[in-house]
Amino acid sequence: MNALEIIRKSVEAHRQRPAYEDDETSLTFGEVWQLAQNVAGHLVSSGIGSNDRVALFLEDGSDALCALIGIWLAGGIPIPINRSLNEEKIGFIINQADPHWALVSPEGIGDRIADSKQIRIEGASACKTAEIRVPDIASDDDAMILYTSGTTGVPKGVLHSHHALALNAVEMSDFLGLSPTDRLFLNIPFYYSNSISHLLMSLFKGSCICA
Repeated sequence: MNALEIIRKSVEAHRQRPAYEDDETSLTFGEVWQLAQNVAGHLVSSGIGSNDRVALFLEDGSDALCALIGIWLAGGIPIPINRSLNEEKIGFIINQADPHWALVSPEGIGDRIADSKQIRIEGASACKTAEIRVPDIASDDDAMILYTSGTTGVPKGVLHSHHALALNAVEMSDFLGLSPTDRLFLNIPFYYSNSISHLLMSLFKGSCICA
């Protein structure tokens, strides 16, 4: 069981259904998948390889969602970063996680990570159209590193496998009885584990995320 394969199958079943909506953007499952492939193509052409750790420094929204899936398509391991943390905590996360790359907005992130490792994107829609084959992923392969808030000390990195992420989302969505006609309101940042669960639950079941 892995999250990316479940998303791919869900896209095949719900390609024309709405997948993500906010005040500025509305994307179908097919559009999310194509934009994610475009991001993946940009990442691969920039040098990202299998199991590379990729710090995600993008604002929450459709671009971050497509980038998250795109990192998986490129074979990488996303590390969503809380951009509102102070320099000390962000520096701690970067030093501990030691990402190979950072996916950032055009202005970059200064000297938090070497400029040569910063991959800048204007947005998922600005990436060239690409067709990326879904990589072979084992259930116990590393899928994501999520950091705790650091409220009681330094942030702590939690490594999640594809099986763990997928199983949690499958069990929760089945318990809630989610269906393609449901809409999930998401008002928490992408770097929270609960947010990732909600995103995957919706993507798995053909529901629409409303942010």
